[in-house]
Amino acid sequence: MRQGVVELERLIGDLTSDDDGLAEAAVEGLAALGYEALTPLTDLLDSQKTDDRWWAVRALAAQDHPAVPRLLLAVIADDSPDVRQAAILGLRLRPCVEAIPALATALEDVDRLTAHLASDALAACGSRAVESLSYALRSSNPPSASRPRVLWLRSMTRRSFRSSSTLSMTPPSPSTSGRSAGLRCAASG
Repeated sequence: MRQGVVELERLIGDLTSDDDGLAEAAVEGLAALGYEALTPLTDLLDSQKTDDRWWAVRALAAQDHPAVPRLLLAVIADDSPDVRQAAILGLRLRPCVEAIPALATALEDVDRLTAHLASDALAACGSRAVESLSYALRSSNPPSASRPRVLWLRSMTRRSFRSSSTLSMTPPSPSTSGRSAGLRCAASG
């Protein structure tokens, strides 16, 4: 057991070493450790160093554990656009209903790349995102209202070409908002 602790400490040290090659190799090693790596990676999400938070998100996204989407959601509003982007990319790999409201909000991110990545992550959620998105689009305030609409339409168009399912473009009534809340994040992408 002590050898496992030493290996975990070494990998976390490599992840936070400011050496991208060592850090990327550490991501693979931490993914191989699985659940054992979740706590130290979660602790790194609170680091003052943006690079440490970014690498923690990168390593979490490589983990095959059902807690990962929830952990990524915790940093989707990070101060750093780089960390937000990494979290959204991780959520893109694990589409889940619980992420939809945060991703819909990220469509209005001041960082254009973050907003674009959010549209891709929403597209990965497919038809499950339509209800929340249509509500968010109706409640958007000009002048920013057009940007989320364009990104959403772009993402849904890409999704519809990749999927044989049809999407309803009818906005939900306020009384039906949140009906799909019973669906939960899944670890599979």
